[in-house]
Amino acid sequence: MAAELIYHAQIYIKKWQADAIIPVPLHPGKYRKRGYNQAEVIANELGALGNITVINDVLFRRRNTRAQKHFGKEKRQKNLEDAFYADEEKLRKYVDEMNVKRVIIVDDIYTTGSTINACAKILWQAGIESYFITVCIGDGF
Repeated sequence: MAAELIYHAQIYIKKWQADAIIPVPLHPGKYRKRGYNQAEVIANELGALGNITVINDVLFRRRNTRAQKHFGKEKRQKNLEDAFYADEEKLRKYVDEMNVKRVIIVDDIYTTGSTINACAKILWQAGIESYFITVCIGDGF
C-alpha cells in the first residue's frame, strides 16, 4: 500500500517537503487487542520508501473512542473531542532541535476528516504545518 501511495502521491509528497511523517495513533487497549496500528505500519513503509523520518512518539490517543464508522459527521467530531494529546516536551524537541516544521499525517481511511483535523490541530498548536495521506476515502467525503 505504501508503494502505491508513493507512486500516486509522489508529486504532493515532494511538494509538501515534509520533515517527518506522523501516524494517527491507536489507543493502547485497541493496540493490544489488534496487535498493530495500521496507520503506523503504512507510515513506516512510506518513511522508508520516501526517506522521510517517522515520528511515532509524540502523538497519542487518550480515549478509546468508538470506530468513526458508527457516526455521522457531527457525532464523529464529538467522538474525538480530547481524544488525542501530544507529549509536549518531545514535540518541542522535534520542533526546536530537529527543525520539524511540516509533517504528513498518515491514516488508513478518510471519511469526514475529523480524525485528521483533531491530530492536525494539536500539531498546529506546536507550530507544525500538517498535510495528510490516507489509503482510501470513505463515503462521507
